Amino acid sequence: MNSHPHFQAYEILCIEHEASCLYAELIQTVEPRQLCWVRPIVLRIFSPSTPDGWDDQDATLYDLRQDSDLLLPSCLFRTALDTEVIPLLTALQDFKTPPDGDRQAHHQLQSFVWRLWHANSSAFP
Repeated sequence: MNSHPHFQAYEILCIEHEASCLYAELIQTVEPRQLCWVRPIVLRIFSPSTPDGWDDQDATLYDLRQDSDLLLPSCLFRTALDTEVIPLLTALQDFKTPPDGDRQAHHQLQSFVWRLWHANSSAFP
């Protein structure tokens, strides 16, 4: 995590925490407060594969394209790599939202943000 990142609008950013990755599009940086205004795209939650790692092939995706924008500390973000974003966007193209999918995805996002805040509370203004 970079303490003073320089991101560009429309760039896809990522926050990694525990076994989850939140991918979001940058709308704007709020320099005075060191925040990023982002539009969530997808939350990827990895399944445990071994005691030492996470299984990338068995990850669960939550479509967040209909969820609310977020303001999060810029120091927690990194630029997402094309090689990780393109497969996710392709998967979302064929994504079928389950009947309770929007509620479930929103709950997963809330849980992720809460855990992120709890683990990095000093980064939040």
